[in-house]
Amino acid sequence: MDETTKRDDEKSQNEDFILTATENGRYIIFAESEEEDKFFWRDVITQFAPEKAKSKHKITVLLNSKGKKQNGVSEIRKFLRTTKLTLAAQNVLFCIDSDANYLLKDELTQNKSYILQTYTYSIENHKSVPENLNKIVEKYEIEFDFRIFLSKYSKVIYDFFLYWLAIKKIELPIQEELATTHIPDTEFEQIKLRRKNLLKPITKEEHKKVIEISGAIDIANNGQTILDNIQNKIAVWKVNYATELANIDIDQIKTYLVENNFNILPEEIYLYIRGHNLFGEKENDGVILALLFAISDNKRQSKKQMEQEIQDTQLSGEEKWEKKKELYALLAYEKMANESYKYSFTNQICALMNKIQNDVQKYFREKKEI
Repeated sequence: MDETTKRDDEKSQNEDFILTATENGRYIIFAESEEEDKFFWRDVITQFAPEKAKSKHKITVLLNSKGKKQNGVSEIRKFLRTTKLTLAAQNVLFCIDSDANYLLKDELTQNKSYILQTYTYSIENHKSVPENLNKIVEKYEIEFDFRIFLSKYSKVIYDFFLYWLAIKKIELPIQEELATTHIPDTEFEQIKLRRKNLLKPITKEEHKKVIEISGAIDIANNGQTILDNIQNKIAVWKVNYATELANIDIDQIKTYLVENNFNILPEEIYLYIRGHNLFGEKENDGVILALLFAISDNKRQSKKQMEQEIQDTQLSGEEKWEKKKELYALLAYEKMANESYKYSFTNQICALMNKIQNDVQKYFREKKEI
C-alpha cells in the first residue's frame, strides 16, 4: 500500500470510528493509553465538571483500524490530522499531553474546543509540583524542601531545555510537511534521515542520562550534591553538543518565549521538561521518585519494628489493624506521589492546572446537551 492510499484508508477508518463511538449519545473522551492518563483526566473532569462527570462520559483510548491502541500524542495527532472533526467538536473530547506543542503554538492541537491538554510536558509534571510534594515530605519528618530543590534543578538544566525546545521548533513544521505531503516512501525516508543528521535531537536516552539522578542519593542540604552531579553532566553534554549548540541561537528561543507571553521563569523549567524523566517511571527512578525513595528510607527500614510496636500495644485487634493500615499508607510514597496532582485542584498553586480548569469548564459550559 503506497503512502497516499494508506492515509486515505486511515482517514476513512478514523471517521467511521468517531461515528461508531458517539452513536450512543455519550461524551467519548480519548485519553492516551496509559492507565495513569485515564485516571488523571477522569479526576480532572470529575473535579471541575462534576455534574457532567457522573453519567455523561466515559474514558477510552484511541484504537486504530486493526483494533490496536494508538499510543501517545503522535498517534492522536495523526488521528486529528486525517479526520473530519465536525462531529468530534460536539461529541468527542481529546485529552492529551502537551509535550512541546503548547510552547510551540502547534496549530493542530492548540485552541481547539474539543482538546484538553496538560500545558506541562505530560501529566507527570503535574505530579511534580513542589508545594504538593512537600505535603508528602511532611509525613516523613525529614528536612527537605522540593521548592528549593526544583527551583535550583530547573536553573541547572535551563540550557538543556532551551536547546531541546529550539530543535523541536525546527522539527515541528518539517514533521507536519512530511505527514501531510504525498511523496514516495523512499523519498520520505531520505528526508527523515537528512533531518536527523542535520538537527541531532536530544533522544529519550540522552534525557535519561543527563537530567535524571544517577549514583548515590544524598538528600542533605536539599540535595545539593545531586544538583552538583547533574550540573557536571550538563557540562559534559555541552561539550558533546558543542557544534550543535554553536549553530542554535539560544537567545532567539528565549526571545520567542517572551514575545509569546509564556512568562516562563528559569526556576520553573521542571514544568516543561520531559515529565517521564523528571517524575520517574518506577520505584527509585527519575528524579522525584528517586528522592522520595531516599526520603522515606528510614520509615521503610523500620517497618518491622513499627509493626511490632503496634502488635505489642493493648489495642484491640481491629484497632491494631487500623494502625497498621495507617503505617502502610505512610510507606506508600509512590502512590501518594502519583496522586499528588489532586492538591492542585484546590490550592490554586499551579497556574497550568488553573488553565486546565478553565478549559474543562468552558467546554462543558458551551457544549450542547446530547
